[in-house]
Amino acid sequence: MRLPSVVFAPGPDQGAAEEGSGRTVLVLLHQTDGGGRCGWGPFGNAVAAAGMTALAFDQCGYGDADCSVPDPHDPLPQVRLALAFAREQLGATRVVLVGASMGGSRVVQAVAGGAHVDAWADISGPSEFDGVALAPLATRITTPGLVALAADTDGRDQADAAQALAVASGATWVMAEEGHGYALLTDVAQQLRPVGQAVLDLARG
Repeated sequence: MRLPSVVFAPGPDQGAAEEGSGRTVLVLLHQTDGGGRCGWGPFGNAVAAAGMTALAFDQCGYGDADCSVPDPHDPLPQVRLALAFAREQLGATRVVLVGASMGGSRVVQAVAGGAHVDAWADISGPSEFDGVALAPLATRITTPGLVALAADTDGRDQADAAQALAVASGATWVMAEEGHGYALLTDVAQQLRPVGQAVLDLARG
């Protein structure tokens, strides 16, 4: 996913890359490490190989993002710009919001805040991020979703919280064997892992 940056206009200039050409678009929110959007490379390739499009962008404060928004920690304005870009510029007929670690928590925040998506996935999202607890947001979510986390990596308390989030929001719960964030989706050989496949199945509807 090394395409030129695009601008979600009007609004912040956020470095973004797309891979694939399908009308189902997965909008990807990155974790704190891995070079912003670039960390999505292996999974983005898998999305494209499955006949869908991956759209990854640098969130405010990361990578090439140049943002001047009132609250750079609020994911909703950034997500709405990306969703509009997916629909208006990429011709998306189905949009799925997927986040890893920090991005997973922000996916829940955005969807609970009213981001219009067809489905969502929280991969290893902490139960609280930037001072926002996810549990109280769960009942605001009505769209299909998936929550995945590995207790062996993130701890039993986080796994219990993630499972409770899945139950309260009506999402599918996946207990992964090991790994965190991107590592739950693809392995070191860049092959899909079971959680990555589950996300693609969710995206297909």
